[in-house]
Amino acid sequence: MDRNALMQIPEVQNLLASIPQQDQAAILDLLAATTSAATSGSQPTSQRTLLRQQAGIPQQQYKLWNAYYSVIRFSGTVSVVGPNTTVTWNGGTEIRPFSYRIGDPLTTAGFPATFGPNAQATQADTNLVKASETIAGEQLKVHGISLMPTLTTDTGGWSYLNDSMSTVISMDGDQRRYRLGRPFMIPASGGSYGFPSSVITPFAIGAWSNGVPDIANYYPFPEPLIWTSSGETDSNFNVILRLERSVAVTAPTAATSPVNSGTDFGAYVDIMVRLHTSQTASRSLNQ
Repeated sequence: MDRNALMQIPEVQNLLASIPQQDQAAILDLLAATTSAATSGSQPTSQRTLLRQQAGIPQQQYKLWNAYYSVIRFSGTVSVVGPNTTVTWNGGTEIRPFSYRIGDPLTTAGFPATFGPNAQATQADTNLVKASETIAGEQLKVHGISLMPTLTTDTGGWSYLNDSMSTVISMDGDQRRYRLGRPFMIPASGGSYGFPSSVITPFAIGAWSNGVPDIANYYPFPEPLIWTSSGETDSNFNVILRLERSVAVTAPTAATSPVNSGTDFGAYVDIMVRLHTSQTASRSLNQ
């Protein structure tokens, strides 16, 4: 704090008035040096902090729990040759669930452009309001992760893709990657459970959920991963699901066989990625 700023403080004015005038300059220099040393290395005062100070509101933070979630789609291509229908998923397809926000085109999440008027993300698809960023500047502790096939996903397609798909957590522009293995290695904390249904395989494979769909059934991390607010170290967080090899599923054509690529039941696999988190952030000035 410089001498002019110090002179605006009533306590400093009273102090200077009580000492000889020839000593006042030395006292001001000493106070300026002391306050500069005390504040050196501190973060610049933000607009939020200034507003709070001016309004007399103490700095506060909130802490809560919530789930960050995002849905992606692996769209298959349908072809009919003779008596058989084949659905093919191309190897090398890589989708990052948290790379889109509410209102973004769902093509970012792997949905085909032919998805039509419903091709914009809603809060049924994700709760992010800014792509790849935490909500309202929150800092997250990510305690674990769940992968859930959606209820309109064909279990035959889901099972076949699982055996050729990898799951990776990426941080800071892929500088750090945590390889979690196949999707079936990551339990689901929700979803349906029971007899499976498939229209693209001659027999039912697997079940709807990764294990028992219990709220406590998820992949826990030994130590929480930290996802910070935009611009900070560790602010770039995402999950990468990659189809490592091409997958083609062929079955005799029936009335229930898919026709339209990427949109008909049996022609896609949807996966909801859920992060089990706790959040902290500065309290809003309006709260």
